[in-house]
Amino acid sequence: MAEVYVSAQRVAAEIVGTSSAMTQIMERVANNARSLARAHNGRSWSDPSAPRFADSIKVITAGGGLDRLVINTDPLAIPKEFGHILVRNGDQIGYVKGQFSMTRAARMSV
Repeated sequence: MAEVYVSAQRVAAEIVGTSSAMTQIMERVANNARSLARAHNGRSWSDPSAPRFADSIKVITAGGGLDRLVINTDPLAIPKEFGHILVRNGDQIGYVKGQFSMTRAARMSV
């Protein structure tokens, strides 16, 4: 008869979380996101000295080093990723399409 351990899911997650394969996969996702973002090659309109959008994409660890996250530290990452409305003098004058570089990279890398 098989035994079921209550902590089996946690142990399995720790094994995967500490593996070098997980780091490689997250670096692949980040590299794909950087590549897609570089196609736009834009700097922040509000601060021309700011790093390029692609250069703000990083891999960090969380959860005591067991989780990897691909993040973008650009302060305008959300409107750049998903798009935004252009407003001038209170009037909506257009829409800037999102890049979806992080979203597309996640799909490409799986």
